[in-house]
Formats: sequence, structure tokens, C-alpha cells
Amino acid sequence: MAQVEAFTTFKNKGANSMQMRRFDVVVFTDNLMHTGLSGVKTLNKNAPLNELNSVLRETFSHGIGENSITHDREKGILVIKDARDARDLGTRDVVDDLEITAKIFFMEYPNPDNVAGLEASIEQNLEFVKDHLKVNRIDNLILAFSPAEPKEHIKISSLESTKKHHNGYDLDSFCKLWSLLRIRQQLDDFSRLGVSDFSLKMLQELKDTSAGLPDINQIKLSECEGLSESLLQFAVSNNIELLSNTDVDSFITPKSLTNATQSFDFEPLLGDMKSKSPLVLTPRVVTKYNTIIKNRSIVRSKGYIVTATAQI
Repeated sequence: MAQVEAFTTFKNKGANSMQMRRFDVVVFTDNLMHTGLSGVKTLNKNAPLNELNSVLRETFSHGIGENSITHDREKGILVIKDARDARDLGTRDVVDDLEITAKIFFMEYPNPDNVAGLEASIEQNLEFVKDHLKVNRIDNLILAFSPAEPKEHIKISSLESTKKHHNGYDLDSFCKLWSLLRIRQQLDDFSRLGVSDFSLKMLQELKDTSAGLPDINQIKLSECEGLSESLLQFAVSNNIELLSNTDVDSFITPKSLTNATQSFDFEPLLGDMKSKSPLVLTPRVVTKYNTIIKNRSIVRSKGYIVTATAQI
């Protein structure tokens, strides 16, 4: 395993030894257009393949090299990069003809308590992608939430905006985040702003606000055949491009992340943070990026960036 100085500075000074300690782990997978997957399993032959879990296992089993691991002491971030991804990512030879898409998956919808945190996370992940691909801007930014369509579709009035809705769609909070991203779009951080798996009802409610509609709405491939005429007409009338995606519903869970990283020994990195309790990794954000050579419709690079909270 790569040699790296342990996280001695992440210990909470003056804290009780039994107190939980946390730091962020950011994992960059390999460029899948170089290696592909050595094996992908699915319980249902008709179900989408959980590509992310497979590529994470690949990275931790085969991609850890001498320079794979770095850490930022000030920010408390452990960065793990697949060593196989040190090759050309395809962003230098035909930069003017590349279309770069970053799709950011969050584990919850915006709510009154997390809007600022989600905006900061989006900013951080856009910087991760631009730095990784060595580009100055992103063409398409897509936001995805899990679950994509909540069990209870909740529209929050301004009088209720202080209430917590951990599993529901808080329209007011989403609009606050959306408006902040529209400002970034005007500053040319990215060209188009989109969402994933938004229903007609969600789009109609968004139109009734001043936040503005998305430029793109990605729809699961399995649902494209049965799209309603109403959704198609709404998209055409409001200049929303409908695209397909093959992402799975249960994108990543603490259990699947733990299973994917089980071949990796975090112990040497923990220094005086070592504990008898196992390291618990909780995924917070996943960014899926791809670059396409537009004039040839070729996917040049594709990969994932996973941000998780490590707790001891």
C-alpha cells in the first residue's frame, strides 16, 4: 500500500477518547474508458447494473498505488485516487470539441437546514471535476436526489418553511438552491443546469415559482417507453431537453461502500486516531462525470468521485 503520513492532526484536541471523530474521504475511481469493469453482478438481468459499487471495488482492489493517497490537513480531507487514472483523460487533445457533464447525486432533497451545505458541496465537487480533468468549465451540471420521487410529495408554503422534511421534497428549499445555481450559471461555471427524474408535477410546481425551469431533465431508461404525452408536451413547450439515464435507485449505501472498501486497510492512516471500533464510512455525495468528443459522439472519459464521512 502507498506510504502516507497518518492523520495525527485530525484528533480532537481535549476531546474524550470515547468521543466520535470524523473526517472526509474523497475517492476518485479510474477512467472506465481505459479499464472497463472486470466483473459486474446484478440480481435481476433486467435491472440496471450498479456500476459505482463495482468500480469502487476495482479501485480499492487494483488501483491503489504509491501516489494514490494524499490528505489536506487544514480541511481534514483524505483523498484517494485510482493510480491507473494518471493517464491522459482525453481533455487536452480536442478541448474545443469536448462536452463535459457532471451529475451530482445527493442522499436527500434540499430542506431548510441543508441548502447552504448542498451549495458548498456542489461548488467543491465542480472544482474536483475541473481539477481532475484539467478544464476550466463544465458544460452540463445535473442534480440528482435519492429518492428521485419521494413517497409523499410535499409542497411547503412560506409559513411552513421552518419545518423539517427529511424525506420529502421541500419546494421552497429547492428553489433557494436552484436560484443560487442559476447565479453560478450566469457566471459561466457551467452552460446548462439540469435535474434527474423530475416528474411532471414537480416541474409544473417549479414553473409556478420565480426560480426557473431546468435546461435538462434526465429520465430513467426503463421509464422512457411509457412517458406521458403531457410530460413530452411540457418539455417541448418549455425548452427542456429530455435525456435518458441508466442509474440505479439505490445508488450507494453505507453498507455497499463498506463492502467496496473492505480490501483497503485504513489503519496505517489513522495515527493516534486508531480505535478498537471499526471505521464507518457514510456516503454523502457522488459525482459522475463524462467527457464526450462531440463531432464523433465518442465517450472519452468517464468516472466517479465519492465523498464520504469517516467516523471512528
